[in-house]
Amino acid sequence: MGLRGIQSKSQYQTSWAGLRTLLVRAALVSKNWQRLLTSPGFFLAYAERYRRPPFLGYFHSSPSPVSGRQMDRFVPAAAAFPTFSPDIGTDNWYALDVRQGRVLLLRTTPDLIVWKPLSGEHFLLPQPPRSYQYQAGAVMCANNPQCRDPDCYAVHDFRVIFVGCDDELVTFDKRKLFEFNETWACIYSQETDEWGEIYLLKDDRYTEHPLLEHNPPVLHRDALYFTLEMHELQGEEVRAALKFDLTVQKLSVVFAPEGAYADFGMFFGTSEGFAFAGIAEEDENDQD
Repeated sequence: MGLRGIQSKSQYQTSWAGLRTLLVRAALVSKNWQRLLTSPGFFLAYAERYRRPPFLGYFHSSPSPVSGRQMDRFVPAAAAFPTFSPDIGTDNWYALDVRQGRVLLLRTTPDLIVWKPLSGEHFLLPQPPRSYQYQAGAVMCANNPQCRDPDCYAVHDFRVIFVGCDDELVTFDKRKLFEFNETWACIYSQETDEWGEIYLLKDDRYTEHPLLEHNPPVLHRDALYFTLEMHELQGEEVRAALKFDLTVQKLSVVFAPEGAYADFGMFFGTSEGFAFAGIAEEDENDQD
């Protein structure tokens, strides 16, 4: 899943380089300073004063000591910083998204959980209204997807946008097979504690929808972009993102530039628009 900070742009970013260095040194010198600087009260007081809390760390995939499978772990940005770990009864979980002081977890049971690391709260969500074999999701402020309030996680409700890809069970030659997978999205509201309507991807170019990658989505303006696996479309290998428009609740596919290579590329948002950065395939006709 790569590296993900404990929050997005508006959360715990490093805008305090000089002060951060001094605080870390102080924590390393004195245990009393370490206890003070790693306490929840300090981070909340810092947020109130500077409005942009410090960067605490990131989530990183690593093998589970129990099962050996790749699972997520929180890695502190400095040795003196606290290590956050959700108290959900298991170490087998993935962080699907991190945003505005909240973490969307997928437990291998499977269950969806919204976790607030700074307060320690957990919210077990009802099961999504449709089955899925592949999934991705986002958690965000219910008032404003672009909310920059440092206290958002404490004062505002949240909503979860969950995207699944499931297969239709068919019988062929007396054998049951999964095929003709469909992609769908659904929104959970903390206020009502319910999932809403299911939105299906409708794209006539596909007879079978491409699979979702297990990566956090990009929020750009009023849309979320989920990375799709490299796949074939009309005889060509393509890289694309699944777009969910938060305004009109619609799924669509956005393609990367022609020739964008699968293993070395990413989508991201800029002030000028949604963009893709990657390594293009070498053109055999190009000469040095």
